Amino acid sequence: MAIVRYTTAELKKMKSKTDWARVRAMRDDEIDYSDAPDVAKMIKRGDVRIVGRPRKAVTKRSVNLRLDPDIVDCFKNMGHGWQTKINNTLREWLHWRSLL
Repeated sequence: MAIVRYTTAELKKMKSKTDWARVRAMRDDEIDYSDAPDVAKMIKRGDVRIVGRPRKAVTKRSVNLRLDPDIVDCFKNMGHGWQTKINNTLREWLHWRSLL
């Protein structure tokens, strides 16, 4: 079997052989899953790799925060994980102030 490559423009010109109106009209209970693989078993066997990090029980909250440019530059110059370093610095300050 040969690998065939198409450009985006070529793919956009191609006509789909799928009856999308019929697919959109289908209810969930009409879908035939009999030939679908058992993903849970595949994961256990190691046939499938889950990409990404696992979810944590306690997640961080996203906030918008205005900081002086020199502060941001200082942390960014520390390299990868500079936002985590800001979080850790604030945590240490709270601990020092006995607020945590």
